[in-house]
Amino acid sequence: MMLGSLKIVYLVDTDAVIMAWSGSFRNEMGVSIEQDHDPATAASLQAELRRFDGKCWYDPGRKKIVYRTDEEALHAYLELQREEMDRHKWIESEHANRDLRDAALADWVQNHSMTFSADWHRTHVFVLPNRRGGGPGSSGAGNSSPLAY
Repeated sequence: MMLGSLKIVYLVDTDAVIMAWSGSFRNEMGVSIEQDHDPATAASLQAELRRFDGKCWYDPGRKKIVYRTDEEALHAYLELQREEMDRHKWIESEHANRDLRDAALADWVQNHSMTFSADWHRTHVFVLPNRRGGGPGSSGAGNSSPLAY
């Protein structure tokens, strides 16, 4: 099915029907993200989809971002976590009028890492069951066949 320049491909998975899309801007389904999440979370997920384009997609059935492989998901998780830690370090150092260095990072780990991890798992799936190593349209174990709608 074509919607303007957006190509929607429906794939059947053992657990859910996944809507995958192709094109340079993978967040054309942003309406669904905005309906599924609060505005701040939706904006964060949309930014992540743009940033890691090609490595992940939004699954409206699960209401989560899905990564093609465990390695890509772990890379994104660690990169986003590092940025949150650096942001916390900068804010706390500004409040203290000096560079707090490792103390601010230790504070983030102690006070914010569990929330970050819980939020990540609430909005992400590392790899879909029966689709290890594959994204939309890939083939492999438990591969899906496109359906015509």
